[in-house]
Amino acid sequence: LLSDLITLLRYGQRGLQPFAPAPSTFSPPKPKAQSLKERLVGIGTNNAGKKRPAKPKRLGRRAMREARTRSALYVVQLLLAMSVASDAAVNTIRATSGLTDTVVGASSYARKEKFRRRWIRYPAEVVKKRLGTNKNSQDGTSEDSDTDESEGSTKPFIAAAKVGKGIEGEIQRTSNMLLAAIGHNIWVPKSPNQRGLRILSLDGGGSRGITAITSMS
Repeated sequence: LLSDLITLLRYGQRGLQPFAPAPSTFSPPKPKAQSLKERLVGIGTNNAGKKRPAKPKRLGRRAMREARTRSALYVVQLLLAMSVASDAAVNTIRATSGLTDTVVGASSYARKEKFRRRWIRYPAEVVKKRLGTNKNSQDGTSEDSDTDESEGSTKPFIAAAKVGKGIEGEIQRTSNMLLAAIGHNIWVPKSPNQRGLRILSLDGGGSRGITAITSMS
């Protein structure tokens, strides 16, 4: 099952068509020559007078691309549900060769996405930030005004690191959750002496809450 899911996920990512039938060497026989009257009577019907079955329509490139993308989304959603359901599924997913690398390729940790964030999105957000600052200075307003600015417009790094919208962004978001569920993501400090977030949660009410607060103090 997991090997089939890997094939489907790769099919959704790279646009492969593993289910396309092999080219056939069979050549159908040529139809017999008909008279003009037979051709006029037989338009749209077969010999029995019934309508000919319509030929199946071939999907266009856009429809095929959407179908491949949706198949990738369904695969990562299924894998995420499996990893949340049991620890045995997590161990199986980790032990399956090639599955983690395929999921990484569908997530925002892929090399192409890192390249886009570093060399395309981040410079564009920096330029957008500077243009917005110059416009505010010309208008006589400051960034600390009560204007409704989004978080991404004030911090280019955060705006460039955001996952995109649409079905492709949903695939990346679900793949990131799947990688976190199987324990693949390892936090790496972005600057020297950076320790990251350390959160302490104290649960309990009444005497248990007072005991926890007293022991911490």
